[in-house]
Amino acid sequence: MIEETGEYEFDFMDEQRDLIEGQCYQAAEYIGENLKRWGRVNVMQYKEKFLTVRCYCSLGFFEIFHGLIYPGYCWIQWPRWMHSIDIFLGCYLSPLVNLFVVPYQKWLYRYLYKKAYKKFPLLKDRLIGFADFPELLKGIGTSS
Repeated sequence: MIEETGEYEFDFMDEQRDLIEGQCYQAAEYIGENLKRWGRVNVMQYKEKFLTVRCYCSLGFFEIFHGLIYPGYCWIQWPRWMHSIDIFLGCYLSPLVNLFVVPYQKWLYRYLYKKAYKKFPLLKDRLIGFADFPELLKGIGTSS
């Protein structure tokens, strides 16, 4: 159960602990890699932590070209002058691009969590309880 403190209560001697831990990592990897591949979402990290699924990401673009070509990379892959141009253009183009990109990324975020919820039935609240955007995931556990 999730307590008021936000930490997940579990027993270290639970027989299914290893299975749940492996499925948590598989679910995090499934969500994180598909968000990067299909939505070009900036996924900073995905992992299993305290038998819960964690996928740290941000929706939308600020640096247009770097975000499209290298989503999730903190290290800039280009020379400084190209990065400066990307930031300059991003100041003007990102609000327009994000009008179309962010709704798609929100839909994809919800869709992937819903598929992961069906794919890994042992996880239940471990999957949705600690999501970055819980407001996008309302009703996933109750509807089919």
